[in-house]
Amino acid sequence: MKRLGAWGVGSRGRSLLGALVAFVATAVACAEGADETGAGLAGGAGDGGTDGSVSLPEGGVAPSDGGSSSGRDGSSSGGNECTGKVVINELTTASPSSPDDEFIELFSPNDCEIDLADFELKYKPESGAGTGTVLVTFTNQKIASRGFLVVRTTGFASGGDVPMAGKMAKDGGSVGLFGAGGNQVDAVAWGGATAGFTEGPRAPAAPEGSSIARKTDGVDTNDNKADFAVDASPTPGAPN
Repeated sequence: MKRLGAWGVGSRGRSLLGALVAFVATAVACAEGADETGAGLAGGAGDGGTDGSVSLPEGGVAPSDGGSSSGRDGSSSGGNECTGKVVINELTTASPSSPDDEFIELFSPNDCEIDLADFELKYKPESGAGTGTVLVTFTNQKIASRGFLVVRTTGFASGGDVPMAGKMAKDGGSVGLFGAGGNQVDAVAWGGATAGFTEGPRAPAAPEGSSIARKTDGVDTNDNKADFAVDASPTPGAPN
């Protein structure tokens, strides 16, 4: 008859007892780990506050709400477009009633208001000589989103927003729009202009009473000939 061990069980019994103890210890450790994992998941990517807010970990990125932000220059990092681009949209150089009946229409294709302070419109004659005549220097004028602004001579018969100095030649010339920093924002040359402010081939010259107008408001492909056409019914301050 075999003698029992100190615990009253044989060696086989001690082996089974040891295995049982190891199994229970493993089960307890797993349960504790599951509790810690569950708490981590409940807190999300960072630590959860009692008010439901989430504290992002250092270096984390806040979730986007799909909105847009604006820079100091009015540009937009998302959402609506606000590039600051303004175009020369239409102009006339004379009318049958008066050679001084002229206007230049600006258009803003932006989804925000544009401040034109220190912008300038300049004109060069057909030869393109010189640095250009300043027709107007804008001060406190602003142009609304998708809006028009009309610069006109004193003899312009249909109102207008801003007076300009000087006249433009019917048969050929060019007009440039310059930003506050002196950079050329837009330009159009027409008729027999051989140099000056231009973008690609020249637009056609318009007869008295007609205008040179963009085929589509605000669309600028940097090709005057492709972008402009003669319009027999000018529309200053309104869509072409």
